[in-house]
Amino acid sequence: FTIKQNRKSYLSLYLQFSPIMKKLEISNFGILPSGEIVKKIEFENKNGLKFSVLNYGATAASLICPDKNGKSDDIILGYNNLEGYLENSYFGSTIGRFTNRICKGKFSLDGTDYQLNCNNGSNHLHGGCQGWDKKLWDWKIETDEVEFHLESKDGDECYPGNVNASVCYKLTEDNEVQIRLKATTDQTTLINMTNHAFFNLSGQEKNTKVLDHEMLINSSKYLPVDSTLIPTGEVKDLSKDPVFDFRTKKIIGQDIEEAGGYDHNYCFDDQNDDFRARVFHENSGRQLEIRSSQPGMQFYSGNFLNGHIGKLNNKYDKHCGFALEPQFYPDNINQPSFTSSITKSGETYEQYIIWKISVKN
Repeated sequence: FTIKQNRKSYLSLYLQFSPIMKKLEISNFGILPSGEIVKKIEFENKNGLKFSVLNYGATAASLICPDKNGKSDDIILGYNNLEGYLENSYFGSTIGRFTNRICKGKFSLDGTDYQLNCNNGSNHLHGGCQGWDKKLWDWKIETDEVEFHLESKDGDECYPGNVNASVCYKLTEDNEVQIRLKATTDQTTLINMTNHAFFNLSGQEKNTKVLDHEMLINSSKYLPVDSTLIPTGEVKDLSKDPVFDFRTKKIIGQDIEEAGGYDHNYCFDDQNDDFRARVFHENSGRQLEIRSSQPGMQFYSGNFLNGHIGKLNNKYDKHCGFALEPQFYPDNINQPSFTSSITKSGETYEQYIIWKISVKN
């Protein structure tokens, strides 16, 4: 069945159904300054995994899963109230139109020069000052998944073209969160979407840094960056830069000081292999696997987390969370050797991201 709700609806409903999904709960999460209501939609599968999303920013708000002792905790950083999401960007949000950075916010398309809003020093980051992470998305529910929709008008953050975007989240009985990203445009434009969840597999109750998490990234190349975190244009073999090499699993903290923190894009050439990364936390036994169709993935070690007060009144300091963001390469429009994320009228941008949760004793 299908549930459709107007974004101003005050309806809170609880559904139980089988065999597809154990529980679905919809509730009010807060009210925007505009008076519009933000909804929280929570799914629970038969294994006791709980996953919730917000229609503000099409945000992944929580992922509650057991550890090796059967104790459940939330492994996504975020906030107990809407105010936290309004004050602090990107926690679990959908990023668009363009994920990551565009150098000086400038690019050319079809002979026209564009100047985007620069919100990260001299560069454009994550769609600009009012990116898709700050929009209230329309939504509908199809049994065991929720689909968000957004219309981004021509000129939105100075991008060309009217774009219709959608994000679909699905929690499966195999303990996967499946994310489908899709967009169309009536004019040639840039589209590069991702989810920006911060993870900490130790959970919220422990609130430890992620430096002891064991990381494996299935990539042999990465993109070096300049002092403003714009790619230099080089695609570098990781065998020449072992500090950034995670092909053999190692803890995040092993080389992090020498690396200056991780905020780098890893490259994936094999289109027949969608495995991107695996992260394991020994103390809890929790494991997260990332799969995606996207050609790149940003590994960010929470270098700029600076004491946000989050869930359970936790203080999210530097390295208290990590993000693995599948995407097209940063600044690809200005880098001739990079795969472009240009989308033309009549074309469909369509990608997927999968988070697989498991426990190892």
